[in-house]
Amino acid sequence: MGTGLKDTTLESDGASGDNKSKSKINHGWEKLLGTLFFLGGLGFDVAGTDLSVVVPVGLEKVAVVLGLIILARMAKVDLRTVAAFAVVALGVWVWGWLNPPGEHTLYANLANLREEPGLEAPRQLRLVDRSGEKISVDESSDTDGWFLIKTDAGEEGWLFGAFIRGLDDYNVGETKDGSSAILLDANGDPTGEVNRSTNRVLITERSDDLFEVLTASGTTRWVAVDDIFDFS
Repeated sequence: MGTGLKDTTLESDGASGDNKSKSKINHGWEKLLGTLFFLGGLGFDVAGTDLSVVVPVGLEKVAVVLGLIILARMAKVDLRTVAAFAVVALGVWVWGWLNPPGEHTLYANLANLREEPGLEAPRQLRLVDRSGEKISVDESSDTDGWFLIKTDAGEEGWLFGAFIRGLDDYNVGETKDGSSAILLDANGDPTGEVNRSTNRVLITERSDDLFEVLTASGTTRWVAVDDIFDFS
């Protein structure tokens, strides 16, 4: 009888050991799966790669939330807390999907990409007959009206904002065909400069009968409203 009890105990210990081993293996797979979901989804999201197939917010975003849920479950975090976080995160992502950033396009049949912001910088590429082409614009790079852009073909460089449609902070203006716009200083006095026919500027503000404009040379000037055509 004693031998039977001993054998039963050994069997029980063996089964318990097997269960612990299986539990460790399962936890290992859960940890790996959760990490892959989270880091993989986050990587695609940061890189701007959209894997939307089934859901409008993008599979990469679902992967991030799913990965967090798996990892949180392993860490024994309250599932209600995880669920609340997931709802908030998905809500933010859905809002971003419904309110995408403005689309940018080239707004000229001839424009020069430069190595640095400014007319004096070396020209690295001439964009010819590509008006209307979609481009990526880093609006935070704004340097006196020049922006760092990237074309769908992978070409990168600095472009004056008057050749970009869709900027948040500027309207595009152009001196009316056949005329010259006299540029004024902050006191309303002529600077001796003119913006020639069809030359473009960025309009930053309107005050009564004057536009405040930013020229391609990076200077702020004022010009009579009647001399500039506002494309907005």
